[in-house]
Amino acid sequence: MASYQVVDGDTWDSIAQAFDTPTSWLMMNNGQDPDGDPPPSDPDVGSVINIPDPPPSCSVAPGNTNSVDLGSGGMDTVRIRLHDDTPAPMQNVRYSARFGGQNMNAVSEDGWVTISFPSGICATVDLRWGAPDDDSDHPYQTVLVTDCTAGCSDDQAMAMLENLGYLATANRLNAVTCFQRDYGLSEWGLADDGTVPTATMGALKSIFTGEYDASHRAAQRP
Repeated sequence: MASYQVVDGDTWDSIAQAFDTPTSWLMMNNGQDPDGDPPPSDPDVGSVINIPDPPPSCSVAPGNTNSVDLGSGGMDTVRIRLHDDTPAPMQNVRYSARFGGQNMNAVSEDGWVTISFPSGICATVDLRWGAPDDDSDHPYQTVLVTDCTAGCSDDQAMAMLENLGYLATANRLNAVTCFQRDYGLSEWGLADDGTVPTATMGALKSIFTGEYDASHRAAQRP
């Protein structure tokens, strides 16, 4: 993925035309919703934007092969906050994201990363972050599931736990117990029927709907 510094007179349309890429695809790779209401503003003069590789040719729905929906509501957005191994939230952090055949390299001032892509092209995001400069390797990395609502309730819980860094696939009980301990929940372990307990599932869903601080209590202590 290349980059471009915006000059006076540039618009999303003019930049997309100059680089022979769909305007919607350009906007989505820069965290903008082409179907937003109101529509996104044109990029600021002097800002540096991503110039994505051509959109992948893939199926986005049964019977709709070799195509990508570049608008009309067919877009998913993943919002991620980067942490160090404390885990305390980070700021001014370099990161690299690979998703849907695309690469994004940027610096997040506030520690948040927003990734948008056409629905159906991307099951996971390979995210690496924390390098001190552009020539160094990132010390942190993870693979995130983009849809934590798929499957049964327990499948959803495992996906959310994995996204938070708990190795649920390797050891389900340990992942659930560690999450309960870190977030100060009164529940402990799995329910009698082997499923994730109600309050634990509620805490997980609250994190992923933006209603709950994803920093666990150890990271929030002064």
